[in-house]
Amino acid sequence: MRIEDVVSHAKVPVPPSREECHTLILVLEGFYELKIGTQEYRVKEGEIIIQQAGSIFSIDRINRQTKGFTCHFHSDMLVGKLSTSAILADFEFLNVWANSLVQFDEDRLPFIINIFRRLHVEYNYNQKPDFHSIYAYLLALQKVCESYSYGV
Repeated sequence: MRIEDVVSHAKVPVPPSREECHTLILVLEGFYELKIGTQEYRVKEGEIIIQQAGSIFSIDRINRQTKGFTCHFHSDMLVGKLSTSAILADFEFLNVWANSLVQFDEDRLPFIINIFRRLHVEYNYNQKPDFHSIYAYLLALQKVCESYSYGV
């Protein structure tokens, strides 16, 4: 999904909540503020916030001019019919314990944006999303994320 599609009808504040799914948010313009656990984050242009499944989050206000992408998926989708839960070890970026904010340099940002655009198309324009493609896109995102430092 595009952030601008979500924030246009979002109701705030979002009280402390827990999701069963993982959420990745890439900000391309503006900023996105949320709290995960007790840590407050302000995600700026070119950054991704990783909200792990089961984490408690809240949102006090929304910048309605923010643009970017959000990807929401359950761990079971990564496992699929052909694998076991051991495959989740491939997705180390979902196990961010100390900090959920990933900062990228300008050289790799176009690759990240391309992956999120492909995920957006797969989810929104195909009547039956190809979960093998989604898995591949998420794995590619993992490979790019693992080479970057996590911000504060």
